[in-house]
Amino acid sequence: MKIHRTKMGCLNKSFQQQRTALADKTSENRSRAQNHSAKEIQAEDQDEELRQLINAKRQKINFPAATAVEQWEDLDSKIVLKLDSLTGDSTLEHKLATFGDIVYQTSLETFGAKQYQSKGPPKRSRRQCEMDKLRKQKRNLKKQMKAANSEEKKGLQEIWQHLKARHSALSRAESARKKRSQKRKNQERFPRDPFQFARQLFQQPKSGTLAVSREDLEAHLKETYSDTKRELPLEETAGLYGQPPLE
Repeated sequence: MKIHRTKMGCLNKSFQQQRTALADKTSENRSRAQNHSAKEIQAEDQDEELRQLINAKRQKINFPAATAVEQWEDLDSKIVLKLDSLTGDSTLEHKLATFGDIVYQTSLETFGAKQYQSKGPPKRSRRQCEMDKLRKQKRNLKKQMKAANSEEKKGLQEIWQHLKARHSALSRAESARKKRSQKRKNQERFPRDPFQFARQLFQQPKSGTLAVSREDLEAHLKETYSDTKRELPLEETAGLYGQPPLE
């Protein structure tokens, strides 16, 4: 039977019919994909206003405590209503893409954004405050010693020496504290990025800006570091011992 179908060409006809049927199925799938993409475009137009609100930099939300059950239930109901109104007839892919934006915007409208207080200058320690007080006292004593007589100067000098010793002791303690703090910071920085840490050790500090032209800079370097007589042989210098002749 197979030999007969091969000779008469029946097998080729049936194969062509199968390919035609498969082509018809492919065209049906194409039309479905086109309809599917049209729905996605229509769904994107519905939440255009929501995307404009999300384009800005997101702020942290001032969420309530976990024990505030009523507030969380109220937020849950608001999110469900907004999801139904914005993504009710859209596809699953569109719902997944816009779910996070809708939850964020609803939470922001309900609880608001976190308000951060600007940080003021760092607080000074008791040692630093005492050092400032001693510095002012030493300055006032110097003014008094200039206007005092010889007998008063001796007493003021003793007080000034006492304040100086106290101020020096506090300065040494403050310097040791800063060294310990810097050492701790370096020990924390080195494991995170050892190459950057080593590069900063040998990097020279930069100050100021170069405000000259390239031609002026090259001319200055040439005048400073070039030698016009480098090709001439050096003369013998008087007073130097001569080199012994080679045997």
